[in-house]
Amino acid sequence: YDDMLEELMDRFGEPPRSVQNLLMISRLRAMAHDDFVTELTQKGDEIRIVMYEKAQIDTTKIDGLLKAYKGRLKFTIDANTYFTYIRPRVSGRENDSVIQLVKELLESLQTLQEHLFATDSGDT
Repeated sequence: YDDMLEELMDRFGEPPRSVQNLLMISRLRAMAHDDFVTELTQKGDEIRIVMYEKAQIDTTKIDGLLKAYKGRLKFTIDANTYFTYIRPRVSGRENDSVIQLVKELLESLQTLQEHLFATDSGDT
């Protein structure tokens, strides 16, 4: 993202907001892939994040994540495991950029990832 944005700025000057958003969406897709997210959708004020059924996450951390979002984030185990986030509204208007909000949600999901490699204990 940063390299592409810098390259565009060097060649063409400050890119329009739509181009910056497109670059950010590409970054979010990569983050989602790294977080074992298979589907990310928005319908109205609801954002649904579907996890890969065999995602290697630390399930003991889910409760803490839900508490951090103070009731706005819900976790559902169904045919597909997913999180649902209900966006707050202020005076009938959205108070968060959807792109920024999704970035924050994906960053939060990174805390659920299990460490796949044990630290080296000195045994060889």
